[in-house]
Amino acid sequence: MRIPYVSDPPETTSPEEDAVVARIRARRAPRPLLELDLALLHSPSVADGWNAFLGSIRTRTTLDAAVREICVCRVAVLNHAWYEWAHHAPLARAAGLSEEAMDTLKGKGWGGLTLEQIAVVDYADAMTRHVAVPQPIFEKLKSFFTDQQVVEITATVAAYNCVSRFLVALDVGEKNGTEESLSSRISNVPNISSSTPSPPPTTIAAVSKEQVKRMEAYVAQVEEGLSGIKGMLARLKDSDSPTSA
Repeated sequence: MRIPYVSDPPETTSPEEDAVVARIRARRAPRPLLELDLALLHSPSVADGWNAFLGSIRTRTTLDAAVREICVCRVAVLNHAWYEWAHHAPLARAAGLSEEAMDTLKGKGWGGLTLEQIAVVDYADAMTRHVAVPQPIFEKLKSFFTDQQVVEITATVAAYNCVSRFLVALDVGEKNGTEESLSSRISNVPNISSSTPSPPPTTIAAVSKEQVKRMEAYVAQVEEGLSGIKGMLARLKDSDSPTSA
């Protein structure tokens, strides 16, 4: 790290600082304090607020674990925050994301995610890359989630953009540059869905092949959804048809 970590156990100067350390230890238990904690504890008041805010984001929203970890992991990839990725990729897998989905989050494929999860990735991409979110991307997210969940997804993406920027700026955990071959690809990775603007193609052949893979996966999911809707409409039509005497 670019500055020394505080000692563990941290040296404190007041009962208030003792209480801050105790609250952070309680949230981390049964694990020890992380490198991130030992960086933040240079400023106990900042560490205390951080602990409360991130604790709420991690454990007190209505989002399922897979959606939350998609938000975190995609932000980590876009910001090259490999310390963040190392801690959250196992949580994403534990939440049920396949290796294909994890590769998609890292910009190495186009499969493994549902339409709902793709909407989350597109939203995270727009917030992280451009800050302003285009209306079609917002509407797509809103079609899958309640107002409360939209707020929670937005807060999660925003929070982990904060976390990743802190981690990378100070090189917490000494992870900067540990995914150089991947990060060099990520700078030009198109977004998951065609509804989010992509950077200009560098080579027509390579990008066309990736676009075909993306659209094939997207079309397959749309067709599956349309098939279910058509079946429902057919059943409704049958139920409304007059019966013969």
